[in-house]
Amino acid sequence: MAKVLDLDDYDAALRDLKRRIHDLETTSPVGYTSITRGALRVASEDGLIVQGSAFITGVLRTVGRIILEGLGILTVHGLIELFGNLLVKSGGYIKVDGGRIEAGDVRIEDGKVYVGTMVLDPSSNGGSVKFAGGPEVYATAGMLGLYSTGSGGWIEIDSSGARLNFGTRSVRVTSTGIQLSGIPTRTSASSNGAPVGCLWADTSNNVFRVV
Repeated sequence: MAKVLDLDDYDAALRDLKRRIHDLETTSPVGYTSITRGALRVASEDGLIVQGSAFITGVLRTVGRIILEGLGILTVHGLIELFGNLLVKSGGYIKVDGGRIEAGDVRIEDGKVYVGTMVLDPSSNGGSVKFAGGPEVYATAGMLGLYSTGSGGWIEIDSSGARLNFGTRSVRVTSTGIQLSGIPTRTSASSNGAPVGCLWADTSNNVFRVV
């Protein structure tokens, strides 16, 4: 039942007015405010301060800048669509933990870089580039190598020289000379009487050791 105020009772009217003013002074209307139409405009600097958390189920649209200070951690569970450039300054970096970065046919994942069918792997043979079908370029302990899976052929270059190997045969070039291994042999009689122990080349430039 509504309270009936006797306007002739000035003391009661004054008490009621004081109560209403007190209620206005002590109430927190923002904590129970809902805006269904219109907008809330905050024009002062740092005019909106959230000490707890903010929960947004709709769209957060910003025309100005978003500045993260302190820890500066931005946690996103879902998809980020970036229409523009991403600039990292002042020695910062982008770290991907347990995920991957993709751009066209380039993918960075598990410490490796995938470019189409080519793989850059820093953990394989001291660092390698692997191509489709098995060929591989690698560098380890001051050596650069080229290896072809399945063919049994490989090339290695280091500070002491270069070596070309295929199967059981190889050629090594150093500052002191040339070393040949696994050279096929021919008899002196089938080599136009060439002396035993020398090298002989046929008309197809195949080299043999005369025995």
